[in-house]
Amino acid sequence: MIAYLFGVSVPLVFLGSFIGFKKNAIETPFGYNIVPKIVKKKPWYLKSTALCFIGGLLPFGSFFVELNFIMISIWQHEFYYLFTILFISLLILLIMCAEISIVYVYILLCQ
Repeated sequence: MIAYLFGVSVPLVFLGSFIGFKKNAIETPFGYNIVPKIVKKKPWYLKSTALCFIGGLLPFGSFFVELNFIMISIWQHEFYYLFTILFISLLILLIMCAEISIVYVYILLCQ
């Protein structure tokens, strides 16, 4: 791993920086406005604490119901479909986390 780091990565970093410094600076094809824009204050539900709380509450709520069903079946000595339910609840949790991530990125980018 160390041989890879010093034999491949470090020389490529120096080669890339050498080639990058020889290039011309990038010029933007558009101008910019001297007057600054007014940045509006975010509503309470778009602040990071509220997003973390809501984003964590939804997957926890769905998985808690599934886990509660599994624990009740274990305590009552009913072991039918236990691993199938665990797998399905894991899939539900993964899908819900992915959907929440997509929705939150969409909400934050559309402001």
